[in-house]
Amino acid sequence: MTTIMLVELLVILLILASYILGQRYHFFRQLLLALYVVTMSVYIIWRLGWTLPHDSVINMIAGGVLAIAEIGGFVLSLVFYRIFWRKFTRPKVNLNVF
Repeated sequence: MTTIMLVELLVILLILASYILGQRYHFFRQLLLALYVVTMSVYIIWRLGWTLPHDSVINMIAGGVLAIAEIGGFVLSLVFYRIFWRKFTRPKVNLNVF
């Protein structure tokens, strides 16, 4: 097994463990979100740096539009996941308030 395959296997196992434990413990939910941000950032950097087409104008425009859409989706997911970063606790309200 190569080193890259071991790293990929380790990341997959860490994500699965964080998902399973994140249902019960908030720390593991935060770890899962942090792993998502790191892996998606690596993907976006790879996507922009090595996979954009450059052989024709139409391909460059289509690749640029797709890259912008992927970056927009990543930013929107960051905004969405920010909601779940802190643990939500309901304020306790006494019955005499009503």
